[in-house]
Order: sequence, then structure tokens, then C-alpha cells
Amino acid sequence: MDGTTTPTVTESLSFSASELTGALGDSVTVLPIVVAVGALTELSLAKMLLGFGAFQIVWGLRYGLPISVEPMKALAALTIAGALGADELAIAGLLAGVVLLG
Repeated sequence: MDGTTTPTVTESLSFSASELTGALGDSVTVLPIVVAVGALTELSLAKMLLGFGAFQIVWGLRYGLPISVEPMKALAALTIAGALGADELAIAGLLAGVVLLG
């Protein structure tokens, strides 16, 4: 082990203006990608947005800060390009979530 510990929720949560602007920045980055996947696949846009929002909360509570999930952006880009289907995207997203929570 490297000696680092995961901060507890009460130690690391803050709700400042910089946190709000960071959250908005992440949302503006993710929103067009999610909308494109929703438009080009049979995946429900509402369910995808709900999933992204729920996991932003999970990451924030787990790590003490919101984490923009870059692997999901790459998977969404592959889906938009037609290299991944909706089922493959869902499975890859679940695997990425397991790895990040582990």
C-alpha cells in the first residue's frame, strides 16, 4: 500500500461556488455526448441522464469529490462512431463502474 487513505465523507464534502462551477463544467462536457448516444441508439436518454447523475453522487460520496468518468466518455464516443452497440456499452459501463468502485 502507498499509505494513502480515502477521506471520510464528512471530512471532504464542501459546497462552495467552485464546486458548483466544476459540476456545471462536467455537465456541459457530458451532456452533448449523452444526447448523441440517446439519439443514435435505442438507449433511453432519461435513463442515461439519471445514471450519470446518480453515479456523480456515488463518486462524490466515495471519493469526496465529483469525478468525471473519462472511460465512459471514450465508450460513448465508440458508440457514437458505431463501434459499440447499446448492449456492449451497458456491459462496458458496468465493468468500468466495478473497477472504479473497487
